[in-house]
Amino acid sequence: MAPEFGLCPLCGQRIVATIDHYLPQSRFPALNLTPANLIPACSDCNKRKLASVPTRAEDQTLHPYFDDLGNERWLIADIQPSTPPTVSFHIRAAGAWDEVLTARVRKHFSVMGLAELYVAQAASELADMSYGLEILGAAAGPDGIRQHLEIQFQSCQARDSNSWRTALHEGLRDSDWFCGEGYRLIRTHYPENV
Repeated sequence: MAPEFGLCPLCGQRIVATIDHYLPQSRFPALNLTPANLIPACSDCNKRKLASVPTRAEDQTLHPYFDDLGNERWLIADIQPSTPPTVSFHIRAAGAWDEVLTARVRKHFSVMGLAELYVAQAASELADMSYGLEILGAAAGPDGIRQHLEIQFQSCQARDSNSWRTALHEGLRDSDWFCGEGYRLIRTHYPENV
């Protein structure tokens, strides 16, 4: 019950369904019931993590309650011109991170499959936004699209400066191609009754 909205703190997307042992109980039985070692998690993240034990600090995934990544923007969305627009997510190391923390964030991102998960979420978000963007673009042009995306970015950033939504809206806002024409290429048709 600890995670906000019941969402897995390891991915931030799926509903908590299990308890993950941060350090595997098979290797650290003395920590089996230690609260700091018990992480509410979705079953996908729990399965992805399995019982692997890193041999180097750089290979340790993040602990959602003890690792502080700060508020500097580090999750980045790149928008590539295509039909529909293509979004990819990557990590840009924050200035306050040392090499070990940077490696751990990248490891966590990889082990939990966050790039793929966020791309799927972003595709759904774009599909939901497309109709409204077409109407806005017809009325206010690229500047209106950019202003709308700026408001969405600010709103998302106020809650979580490094959510995939924050990164997505920032990437879309900063893409001249998307604001000028890409928003029209998300979906090629709408139902007649819309």
